[in-house]
Amino acid sequence: MADEKFSDDTLLARWISGELEDGEETALRARSDFGDYEKIVAAMDKVSLPAYDARAELGRLRATLAKSPATPKSTASRGIALRLVPWMAAAAALVGVLLSVWFLFPGSSNQFVSAPGSTEVIRLPEGSTVRLNADSELRFDQPEGQRQVALTGEAFFEVEKAAEPFSVNTSLGTVTVLGTAFNVYTRDGFMEVGCTEGRVSVSFAGVRDTFLLTPGKSVAYADGQTPVTADTLAREITDWLDGSSRFSRRPLAEVLAELTRQYDLELSAPEGLLDGEPITVTFPNDDLPLALEVIFDPITRLTYKLEGRRLEVLPNE
Repeated sequence: MADEKFSDDTLLARWISGELEDGEETALRARSDFGDYEKIVAAMDKVSLPAYDARAELGRLRATLAKSPATPKSTASRGIALRLVPWMAAAAALVGVLLSVWFLFPGSSNQFVSAPGSTEVIRLPEGSTVRLNADSELRFDQPEGQRQVALTGEAFFEVEKAAEPFSVNTSLGTVTVLGTAFNVYTRDGFMEVGCTEGRVSVSFAGVRDTFLLTPGKSVAYADGQTPVTADTLAREITDWLDGSSRFSRRPLAEVLAELTRQYDLELSAPEGLLDGEPITVTFPNDDLPLALEVIFDPITRLTYKLEGRRLEVLPNE
């Protein structure tokens, strides 16, 4: 007999934070799917990347800007941030993962799309795990004896070791591994792959060379340009797993596009306003007012207005 749906949406959150009554925990542990939840929590406990202190970085940035003249910045309207009760603050992110886990089965054909502002955890039939970032898509159609998926957006892969290679296909290139952990970002004519464990082979459409990455190495490719390899810290490769988004010398439009994905916003700006020098920034994915400050404080020529889910970027006149 299938388990009944949870009558209390807070049950898993309170279990994680240790606040269940004895009777509630007994009933939860009696469920046939309880073992799955235990495995997911155990797996998430292993993700312990150094946290990015956005407020500290913002303070250092403001101190630097204060040393040189800057154009005054108009005051932008702010949204209202809701405070979570303690057990929700401790468990909400993990429960979001728990309620967004999919287990795939051999011979299945699936398409998974993560909504803006949310992530998905997908367990593939051969044992590999995929963590899908916000507003991304994973297509899985695995014939017998083959391991391959198609990705649009961003995902972190933990690949189960096997004799058969595991391949991630994108519109710009293909990543092939035997057993490893790596991140793939592919959006709007730009692709970046970073390796955190094992070895990763990366090939790009129309590029003769193949790039072999080891832990701490990454390669980036903009459509029609020469791929660029770099040494990258593990926490920078997997920043979004730790709740932040990192960009190194990327267009402002690309940064704001990721902001809208993480916070489910609608962006508007006069044509050409977002053009200019590329920026380097890391913003939090769980604090919108702070994220906006981190992005816009250094850009004195721009200001913004936030009303509900609508973000309007304006010239700072």
